[in-house]
Amino acid sequence: MSNAIRLAVSRTLEVGSGGHNAALIREVVGLSGSVTTIDIDPDVTSRAERYLVGASRHRAVRFTVLLDVGTGSRADNKPNPGGGWTVHRHGPLRLWDTVEDSVLMWQAAGSPHQSAFGLTVTKDRQYVWLGEPNGRSWDLPA
Repeated sequence: MSNAIRLAVSRTLEVGSGGHNAALIREVVGLSGSVTTIDIDPDVTSRAERYLVGASRHRAVRFTVLLDVGTGSRADNKPNPGGGWTVHRHGPLRLWDTVEDSVLMWQAAGSPHQSAFGLTVTKDRQYVWLGEPNGRSWDLPA
């Protein structure tokens, strides 16, 4: 299949990754290009990572992208080769700060299992709660 592909771009996005096509595309765009592949199933993304590592003989880089469509705010991060993470932020909202604050609140609450959380949506309010709806809660943007 890779012999039939002729890409005129150096950056490629594959949505709904099975992994194998991403590895083939990676070979076509070469080391100077990049392939971004996304899926919501962690088993599929793990398989894609294995294919990409094997195909390129380089470690695949994992990163996270957050996007607020309403404001155009964006935060992305990726691991540094020597350890730690680099975060890039764009737009009026500090999305990564919200993630870090949420992790700290979760840890302060004793790191409860996800089954301890609930979500309530009414005509006046959307909120996530811990333990029970009348307990500790966090409002979500409406």
